[in-house]
Amino acid sequence: AAQSFHWIDTGRGLAEARRVLAPGGHFTALWNHRDHHRSEILGETMEALRRMVPEYEHGYRARPWGEIICSTGEFRDVVSHQLPHMVPMTRARYLDLWRSNNRICTAAGDRMQAFLDEVGRLFDRRGVSTVDVPYVCRAWTAVASHGRSS
Repeated sequence: AAQSFHWIDTGRGLAEARRVLAPGGHFTALWNHRDHHRSEILGETMEALRRMVPEYEHGYRARPWGEIICSTGEFRDVVSHQLPHMVPMTRARYLDLWRSNNRICTAAGDRMQAFLDEVGRLFDRRGVSTVDVPYVCRAWTAVASHGRSS
């Protein structure tokens, strides 16, 4: 479940994942988290977001996913991994990154364009057309519990 597990009903989703897996199969949930502490432009983007859309909430990133995945008994023996990586982006792709975030668009409503304009000005002030966006990929993998649900 890449970039999506936080959208589903946990109990139903984990039961279905276990149902379709072979005995001893594995389930992985992962997210690529922007690492705004490692990039000035990303840090300034987050500051603009907090200032312009203060009700934006991305708390799902801090949830105890290992515990959640094992909470229903469908999975066990969870392990977690994280890997930092960098994604080079043009100005257009960077703006699309923010434009494609449903939570931000919903929270911002008619303020979205003003936010995107502010982000574009970050590029203008630096005189750059590309930026390296640091991420940390965080993944939790667990083994399907014994037996299979029907």
